[in-house]
Amino acid sequence: MTTMQRGATQTIDKGEPANECDLMLNAFEVQALTGYRQAAKQLAELHRQGYWRARRAPITGRILLERAHYDAVARGQDTAPTALAKPAPKLRRVS
Repeated sequence: MTTMQRGATQTIDKGEPANECDLMLNAFEVQALTGYRQAAKQLAELHRQGYWRARRAPITGRILLERAHYDAVARGQDTAPTALAKPAPKLRRVS
């Protein structure tokens, strides 16, 4: 058993960090996909193309689009949920 000296810091290996490039499309890919550099126009174009999960980062304002969602929409497997999918309310009869 070893003891740490006062003031020493211990590092904990948490494994390999997730690479953001693998999870999200980067700015160059979003620009190539949309043809725009302005984030608002990029977001509008992505939504028009069916990438309904695309959004803007709250702090930086850059476009966030998950690579898995991009791949699914490109294959035609992911469609936007419909707002009319909610069941109609049932009314009780008043006597």
